[in-house]
Amino acid sequence: MRKIESLTEKDLHCIARILQGCEYKDSMLYCCNYCLYQVDCLGKVEGNRKMYFFEVAREKLQNITGVYLGKDARNIAEKFLLNSYQTTSKSVFQSTHPVKGVTLSNDKEIISQN
Repeated sequence: MRKIESLTEKDLHCIARILQGCEYKDSMLYCCNYCLYQVDCLGKVEGNRKMYFFEVAREKLQNITGVYLGKDARNIAEKFLLNSYQTTSKSVFQSTHPVKGVTLSNDKEIISQN
């Protein structure tokens, strides 16, 4: 049986802080200063290891959505098209999610998982 990846509360908090920094401060990492998990994350930064967002949350979000969030900016226009409206066949009644075995309704609610 294939494990379906999910986001934890920590993942969601991290992603929300990243979005908050981008939206209100034009700095992706600005709101990390206010994160509930900053002590763990700052320890990783000081030890020259990757921050939680880059190490875990971003990859999980990419795996779940099929939207490219990697660090390689080469051919980025092509990567923007991955799992986009322009490259995904949409049915009037339902479509298949890019994660194999997940089917979505028109309003993108999960209606079945294999």
